[in-house]
Amino acid sequence: MINMNDKDKKPSRILTILWKILTNLSFVLPALFAFSLQRVFSIFPPFVEFTYSTKIYRWISTPISFFTSLFPFSLTELLLYMSLPILILFIIIFIIQIKKSANRKKTLIKDLRRIGLTLSVSYFVFMILLGFNYARMPLSETLGIEISPRSRQDLETVCYILLEKTNTIRSDRKEIDGSMVLENGITDALKNAYQGYDAVSSVHPVLQGSPRRAKGVISSHLWSYTGITGMYFPFFVEANVNVDIPQAFLPNTILHELAHTRGIAREDEAGFVAFLTGIHHPNMDFKYSSYLDALLQASSALYSVDTTAYANLQGRISDSVKRDISANNVYWKQFEGPVQEVSTSVNNAYLQSNMQTDGVQSYGRVVDLIIGYYLS
Repeated sequence: MINMNDKDKKPSRILTILWKILTNLSFVLPALFAFSLQRVFSIFPPFVEFTYSTKIYRWISTPISFFTSLFPFSLTELLLYMSLPILILFIIIFIIQIKKSANRKKTLIKDLRRIGLTLSVSYFVFMILLGFNYARMPLSETLGIEISPRSRQDLETVCYILLEKTNTIRSDRKEIDGSMVLENGITDALKNAYQGYDAVSSVHPVLQGSPRRAKGVISSHLWSYTGITGMYFPFFVEANVNVDIPQAFLPNTILHELAHTRGIAREDEAGFVAFLTGIHHPNMDFKYSSYLDALLQASSALYSVDTTAYANLQGRISDSVKRDISANNVYWKQFEGPVQEVSTSVNNAYLQSNMQTDGVQSYGRVVDLIIGYYLS
């Protein structure tokens, strides 16, 4: 004989088990929601652009950046220094709690869920302060720059435009031991880099924003072993810069990191914004740095399609510019090694996880934007 009560209880037991599993895994919901929302947003770039990036993101990020910009030092670096002793203290407390607990397994699971929830919520906040901006409209559309297949001749033409500007501006730059140095020093460059954004924001409102100070990292020399020149920390809306790098390349790096604070998430677009704001900056050091960086990227692209044209271009680079390029090569040579390789792999994984499917290769696409800027 079939017991109808047992038959009725079976679906109830299944629902109970499912509810228990869902409850135990509820800590992942904030991260799962944020991840899914980013993917949904990627289907509707105009919505992200005009609802989130230019409105909601600015409303949230502006007061945070106003507060963090009051500090002349990197809060991100300070947090990093504090994290190690805090982590050690947390581990000690965690072990003590487990040992004192009457039910160690239950306490362990409870504490791990708390850690998971903290990480999940942190990921959600990351998406709000940066991640969703990866789904906004392409910068070429918002700036009105035509991106299309270009001929080798187009690329070579732009290379010579950049070459002329670079050579001309470098001729009266201040230098020490043959290498260009900033006329007003590093601190001034960090503090006043935003002026380049002010210079173009009237024409391109998408780049509007309040003045923000970039932060130099004290341990910049050690940071160079990772091969990283700058980092945006979204939780503080803070642009952190490696100030140990050759000064000819520093202004462009500062402008690149500031682009992230204004909601430009994609690396190739941040690179182009650094170029655009640099060449319009009132300080000639910024102009030179941005033209120099653009020249190197464009000439590298030219080398890949026409080595003879590349050789001819190299022959017209002024000696002073060549000294800056050589100093940069010598500087980075000393940091080559496994740390830099691991750092590149991690950065590549991060970019790909945020829908930049080309990974670090996306840095090269800035050349397309520069060509479009000059030839559109």
